[in-house]
Amino acid sequence: MTNSQKHIEYNYSGQRYRIYYQGWLPEQDPKAILVVVHGLAEHGGRYRRLAERLVTAGYGVFALDHQGHGRSQGRPGYVVRFEEYLSDIKIFCDILRGTYPGIRIFLLGHSLGGTIATAYAIRHQEEIAGLALSGATLKPGKNVSRMMVTAARLLGQLLPRLGVSLIDVDLLSRDPAVVAAYLNDPLVHHGKISYRLGAEILRGMEKIRRDMSRLKLPMLIMYGTADRLCDPAGSEMLFNGVGSDDLTIKRYAGLYHEIFNEPEYATVFNDLKNWLDRL
Repeated sequence: MTNSQKHIEYNYSGQRYRIYYQGWLPEQDPKAILVVVHGLAEHGGRYRRLAERLVTAGYGVFALDHQGHGRSQGRPGYVVRFEEYLSDIKIFCDILRGTYPGIRIFLLGHSLGGTIATAYAIRHQEEIAGLALSGATLKPGKNVSRMMVTAARLLGQLLPRLGVSLIDVDLLSRDPAVVAAYLNDPLVHHGKISYRLGAEILRGMEKIRRDMSRLKLPMLIMYGTADRLCDPAGSEMLFNGVGSDDLTIKRYAGLYHEIFNEPEYATVFNDLKNWLDRL
């Protein structure tokens, strides 16, 4: 981090747990704020490189750790209701609006964070200036059958804390250093994901598919065409289904799931920055 940037970190009271967040800020007032909504099992600190790059362009960047993730309280790999993620973001955005009155707030959701950010935007789009998505989880993968979806819902009710392993870390990035850092990161949850969480994610995706036409705010949808963790068809579905007149899609040929951690990350960063600058 350069001398012209400052880093802050605090906790706040979410709907159920204490939630940790951190922020990267320019010395002067930010021209806008980007809230990073991270993905499954990871944490907001993994977006530091993105944040520091945007701060040099005059933006403020904040990233919370979802309940059960990173430094926040909660049971790893588990959630009672998907809506609790949305409530925690609502509380956080209200804090930011009170601290930085008059400064626009954008959301960037990655993977599961894309599910959360999209669902949040549908409910609160009048409070945010735009929504950017990276490899968003918006529909079950091609290898997930209807029977598997039904089983996940049933087990989410009967055996909510029982878990399964979902993430193949080799599919995160083509950069071996990124995969190694992920595996050695003590704030990443390397255990199982509960059936309850899986069922709640499916429920969140269903609501998005039902209500996505209500989205009217500016949107940037990004994904790697070689993403095998989150089906790119979900991003295409959203692109074709939202009601926004200001809609941009970026398809990065050959990139894996974490497009901000691929060897071509500079191109992805610039596309996000240019989109923010235009708005």
